[in-house]
Amino acid sequence: MKMNAKTKHRLQTVAAALFWVAVWQLASMLVNQVLFLPSPVDVVRALAGMLPSGVFWRAVGTSLWRIALGFLLGLVVGCGLATLAAASGFAEILLRPLMLLVRSTPVASFIILALVWINSRGLSTFISFLMVLPVIYSATLLGIRSADKKLLEMAGLFRVGHFRRLRAIYLPALLPALLNACELALGMSWKSGVAAEVIGLPAGTIGERLYQAKIFLQMPELFAWTAVIIALSAVFGKAVIALMRGGVGLLENTEGFARKLGAQPAASDAAGVDAAPPKPTQPIRVEGVDKAFGGQQVLRGFSATLPAGAATALMGPSGGGKTTLARIIMGLERPDAGRVETAPDLRFDCVFQEDRLCEQLSAAGNVALVLPKTRWGSIALALAAVGLDEALAQKPVRDLSGGERRRVALVRAVLATGQVLVLDEAFKGLDAASREVAFGFVRARLDGRSLLVITHDAAEAEAFGAGVVPVGA
Repeated sequence: MKMNAKTKHRLQTVAAALFWVAVWQLASMLVNQVLFLPSPVDVVRALAGMLPSGVFWRAVGTSLWRIALGFLLGLVVGCGLATLAAASGFAEILLRPLMLLVRSTPVASFIILALVWINSRGLSTFISFLMVLPVIYSATLLGIRSADKKLLEMAGLFRVGHFRRLRAIYLPALLPALLNACELALGMSWKSGVAAEVIGLPAGTIGERLYQAKIFLQMPELFAWTAVIIALSAVFGKAVIALMRGGVGLLENTEGFARKLGAQPAASDAAGVDAAPPKPTQPIRVEGVDKAFGGQQVLRGFSATLPAGAATALMGPSGGGKTTLARIIMGLERPDAGRVETAPDLRFDCVFQEDRLCEQLSAAGNVALVLPKTRWGSIALALAAVGLDEALAQKPVRDLSGGERRRVALVRAVLATGQVLVLDEAFKGLDAASREVAFGFVRARLDGRSLLVITHDAAEAEAFGAGVVPVGA
């Protein structure tokens, strides 16, 4: 019977541990002095003698509580300060020397200084907190900044709330780095916390017992306490990581979040009937717009009027500035010159050239991300209308084909509540039959909204009866 990789890894780990225990036993036999190197058997005996003692368990409990508190404070404060630094460049500049100071100063220096300021009982908590803080801060800041900028731009355009944005975009980017940092910080918190106890000697702690064993040359007890510290650090670390993974399970892989988003029709919308988005009442006027990138002029003095409640196609060759113009109209780019006049608070929804889907969310979850809960009931019907059945609707989009992903992006934009629907090469990757179905889906759900089609395919403009505005021709 072939063993799986996980079982094989565990057996190899156990074998490695037994090997080093055997080396330890052999070295102890060669030295033959318990005072210098007790054997594993001596240490086990000493530990067995300590276990029934109330002093042992009080020391373990006291140190565990204080060091755990320091770690948790470092985790919370580090995440909070990193969030502040990500939001404010000034805050990051202000915090940078502090984090560098904490990271560079020797632990012993902090312990000695802290003994001047605080009682020895709080020393291990304070030192653990200081050692954890910069590790968590750096990882959190890196994770926040690694969030997909295109997904964030999509979320901003679709008016996705902060909490949903956190769950669907920021946390999947942040959690891998944060969990790795926690694994490192957990070990550091125990090393620094026990070191603080050894120097500060607060009563009833592991550090105090460790120091006393050293003073009285009780080497088996010294080794036993060291083994206890290692075991506590390992067990505490695994427990914290397991709790973090369990507690944020929906936030990390968000599969449950996706099912919740897409599979529960709201009572007021169970039949899948959507409330029509507000209709635009004013045209969009583009006047004398210039835009260049890196010295290359993309748009020069462009002017056009896009009628309200009608379909307009921006057509022209690739690289002619169609997408740039649409981004300027939507407010995602600033023109170098000229202006765009729109109705106050005009809202846009867009199928971007890229799908811009949250990979860990299901197809239904991606659509529901941009919708109010009262409209979740229409998601399954809308996805089915473009050929995505219930099984596909509940799959994470990372498991869908390119054409299926494109249809998810299309449904998301069409069901959203803006007054202007922008389709930027929205039907690429679809076969002829799927394109016709998608055309019909969009036409049936425009509900008087303005439509802006960006394409170089005249058939797409004709499918919506769109007036053609040449760009870059």
